[in-house]
Amino acid sequence: MVNEKNGSIRAAKEIGIDVHRLYCWERYGIVSPTKIKCGTREFRRYSAEDINRGRLVRMLVDEEGYVLRAAVRKLKENKTRMKAKRGTTGASRKIYSVTSF
Repeated sequence: MVNEKNGSIRAAKEIGIDVHRLYCWERYGIVSPTKIKCGTREFRRYSAEDINRGRLVRMLVDEEGYVLRAAVRKLKENKTRMKAKRGTTGASRKIYSVTSF
C-alpha cells in the first residue's frame, strides 16, 4: 500500500526496483523526493505521485523494452497531452496510471 510519503527503501520496493536505481532515476527527474535534513543526515520522502511515475517508467523500460531516455520522453509527452486535454485553466490533480498508454 502506498503511504502519503515513503522513504527510499519502501518507495523502491513499491516501484519494483532497487534503491540505487531509484537514486539514478532521481537524477533523470523521474522522481523528485522531498528532502528532509536531520542534523547532518538527509532523508528522502517520495510521494504517491513519484511512485506512480516510477511504476510507469519501470513498466516501459522492463516490460516494453524502452531505453530510459525514451521512457522519460514518453512520460513527458503523456503529461503534456494530459495538460492539453484538461486545458490551462483551473488547478487539477496529476494522475498517472499504467493503463494511460
